[in-house]
Amino acid sequence: MIRYAYPVMVIMLLFVGLLLGCGGSGGGNSGVPSNTGQVRGMIDPASLAGGTAGVTVKLDGTRISAPLGEDDSFILNNVPAGTYTLVVQSPSKAVTMVVVVASGKQTDVGQLTLSGAGQISGLVTDATTGALLPGVQVTVTENVPTSTNQTPLPVRSACTDGAGSYTVSALPAGDYLVSLTLNGYQSATLDLTVNIGATTVGDTTLTAGSAPASGTLQ
Repeated sequence: MIRYAYPVMVIMLLFVGLLLGCGGSGGGNSGVPSNTGQVRGMIDPASLAGGTAGVTVKLDGTRISAPLGEDDSFILNNVPAGTYTLVVQSPSKAVTMVVVVASGKQTDVGQLTLSGAGQISGLVTDATTGALLPGVQVTVTENVPTSTNQTPLPVRSACTDGAGSYTVSALPAGDYLVSLTLNGYQSATLDLTVNIGATTVGDTTLTAGSAPASGTLQ
């Protein structure tokens, strides 16, 4: 069985996602306000063979987004200092990466390449009553074997809607760990695989009550 490791940066990203709730390297500071930062980069034209129509650039869990310029570049302005997951997606491809933004600094992520992507969509219900559960915090982290886990992993977040459903799109094909939490219920995790152009079903149930007691393994 392959064991997976998640670096401290991933835990920080998960913490940021929980704070939001259900509702590269730094460059110079030329033209960047001192109280916020800036993220810039460009997309490999070869991965935009279908054109730039429908391409979006955003920081996951925020309302910060930017259009793709005629030269296939983008700039995200007025970004509060912190750690984010950058998501660039077209109708059929995507790329995600962790970016760290500092006040008054510009973070240049360089040239990114879009690759085939899919999505995870699921329904969350009460394990006993079958009732739909809105407001469940869903976090999605890429599964990477310990031996190759050298950099922070992008973390995506979502919440179930009033019908107990959620969808996390623009996930590059691969293996993912899905964590689901809701006050008053035990948390649950799913190991899922996302395929290009497909929707992976992430249905699950949550059991009411406190989480099982846990300790520290040394």
